[in-house]
Amino acid sequence: AVVSTQSTWGSFKQLFTTMRRTVTLVIVRHGQATHNLPTFNVEDMEMTSDDQKPIMNTPLTDEGRRQAGLVAKRLATTTFHLGLSSDLTRAWDTAQAILRSNPSLNEVEECKLLRERNFGVLEKMRDALKAQWKVEGAIDDRELLNWRIPGGDSVVDLRERTRALLEEVQTRAH
Repeated sequence: AVVSTQSTWGSFKQLFTTMRRTVTLVIVRHGQATHNLPTFNVEDMEMTSDDQKPIMNTPLTDEGRRQAGLVAKRLATTTFHLGLSSDLTRAWDTAQAILRSNPSLNEVEECKLLRERNFGVLEKMRDALKAQWKVEGAIDDRELLNWRIPGGDSVVDLRERTRALLEEVQTRAH
């Protein structure tokens, strides 16, 4: 995610106001990663080395690197004041492509708050994970989704991390 006071990226921007100042939050999803391929084998899944909660950490494919270059080109003239990226390889490499193309960014900071949801023991059990998503999708009251997948995150955990990220961005945008 990168913060800009200039609005340029259509539906991928979200505006919010902090103390009389409008901040534009530009959110970029990483390019295609190896786990997105139909030929991906879960046995080949790479994980972070976190002792507490390892999470899938697959790299970009050649196509993903091409996509990262395209988004970097698209954002090359956007003025950014803060650059943040998940520490996961696919997100970090996408952010680095943007950094190389954008003279307004001096650095991109690693931010674990930007990590995707950790599916714990379900990371390597695709059918069980799809069933989990189906059950969660049927629940209207998101507050009820506090069941934490063993070794992973609940929907409520992800929401709280997202709120913490937005508070961090608001604080730093002043």
